[in-house]
Amino acid sequence: MIEKQTVLITGATSGIGAAYARRLAEDGFNLIITGRREAKIQALADELSQTHGCEVEVVILELSNPKEVDDLVESIKDRSINMLINNAGFGTTKFFHEESLEIQEKMVSAHILAHMKIVHALLPEMIKKGAGAIINVSSMGAFLPSPKTATYSGTKAFLRAWTECLHMDLEGTGVQVQVVCPGLTKTDMHIRLGIPEEAVVDWGPFQWISPKTVVESSLRSLKKKKVVCIPDRSTKMQLFMRQITPESLYYKITGYFLRKYGWGDGNRS
Repeated sequence: MIEKQTVLITGATSGIGAAYARRLAEDGFNLIITGRREAKIQALADELSQTHGCEVEVVILELSNPKEVDDLVESIKDRSINMLINNAGFGTTKFFHEESLEIQEKMVSAHILAHMKIVHALLPEMIKKGAGAIINVSSMGAFLPSPKTATYSGTKAFLRAWTECLHMDLEGTGVQVQVVCPGLTKTDMHIRLGIPEEAVVDWGPFQWISPKTVVESSLRSLKKKKVVCIPDRSTKMQLFMRQITPESLYYKITGYFLRKYGWGDGNRS
């Protein structure tokens, strides 16, 4: 009997993380999934184990808490984990100077330091086996800066550059890495950020996509050994428009959309 492979997914409670969990359970993986909302993530685990007959281990985890991340690392460092998906993260909706430094430090811890610790713990075994895959979920914010996202976009830009550097570090080891950069994605994050429902509409090149679309594109790109995955045409078009738009005009356009749709005082996602 062939032993099932195991994937670790952070931030799997809902949205993109849950979509990865559903797809990979369907593909026959056993799962280790982390999240902060215990009832919701446990319900997902029960659904997947019953539907697909896979083992699903739930870890309640706050990635901005170094002690909790260290405990996770200690528990997984000697386990055989074939794939890692670093998805967990959160956003805020205040200007940099108005948001508390404590919250922004937590964002850096969750988006950067936690992911670094987990990858550093799992890579030696993957390299030893000559196989494995790491997917870091970034954002189009890594390419498209906007008001009220200074620390968020900064951390996502780090993930993009870091992943590309890892790809070069790991050449010839058999370990694949990918950074996926979704654009506007229909998750519950916009609700938690206080973005009104009327703002979640398609407009010209700005098209909202589903978490499933992100995941399908990511896994197709992984098979093709693509390092940077931009999930859909509309997001690629936004990037192209950014590249050909003068900086001063780009800044004015993004400011206009912020004022038009408005972002309320949202909370963690």
